[in-house]
Amino acid sequence: MTTEKARLAALLLQVLITTAMLSTPTANTQKPKIVQFTLQNKLTYINDGSHVWNLTKEDASISLFLNNSWQTVAVEDVSHQIIEVDVDEDGNPIAYLNIEKWTLAPGENITIQVSYEITSMPRTLPEITLEASGTLKDIPERLKEEFCEDEGCWLTKNQTLRELAQNLTGSEENVLAIVCNFVSWINENIDYKSFDTPLYPNETYQLRQGDCDDQANLLITLCRIVGIPAYLQVGCVYVMGISEETTWSGHLELLEVNVGWHGWATVYIPPWGWLPVDLTYSDFPATQN
Repeated sequence: MTTEKARLAALLLQVLITTAMLSTPTANTQKPKIVQFTLQNKLTYINDGSHVWNLTKEDASISLFLNNSWQTVAVEDVSHQIIEVDVDEDGNPIAYLNIEKWTLAPGENITIQVSYEITSMPRTLPEITLEASGTLKDIPERLKEEFCEDEGCWLTKNQTLRELAQNLTGSEENVLAIVCNFVSWINENIDYKSFDTPLYPNETYQLRQGDCDDQANLLITLCRIVGIPAYLQVGCVYVMGISEETTWSGHLELLEVNVGWHGWATVYIPPWGWLPVDLTYSDFPATQN
């Protein structure tokens, strides 16, 4: 994610228009309902400089959302032909487009558009209690090996963060209780603030500030330090209203209509398995009740 933001920051101007529209539910006589959304992305590259700009394969790529038991996402329409489907370095599906020109002279621009149909199915949420939570010993070793590594931005070897994680854990073995301690500390000590580029967890800790993915990455790091598997998920959420933002010294303009991009942690908590832990979307503080 840091690499992607840094790449886009180098553009002279990029305009992203994202619109999410709630359609009529496909089922209107039974509860819970199946709900369908349309997500439209419009991305415009403008060369407002004095030199020729060569587009890369990544510039002509679109994300393909993951499908699971409660959500399916299909590309409904796209402005350019899809010529290749692959996965990125994190294993997320991605498609590459055959755009009509790969070089932008000063003053030229190109627009890429894609429309997704999203179907959200009803699902049953587990009953989660402290008493029912497993302990650190119940976490499979294979998951610890894969999701407790010091990699990317998750600085599990950072001494300051190690001390924080260990102090908040103490002698506790209950995984849910440990995660609640981490979430409560972040809720009480980290203020929400968005920066042009993502922060490393040690920076979020030092500044006592960070947005959704910054705070999630701090939680993920604390979890990994004590042997609780965790990783970051990002996606979009349906939010009524219009949001406009100009950042990266005017090189990036964002217009979002009825949608917001969001990041959260996914943590392995036995016996339930992988659970989403959202630190900023909810106004309710974390408790152990």
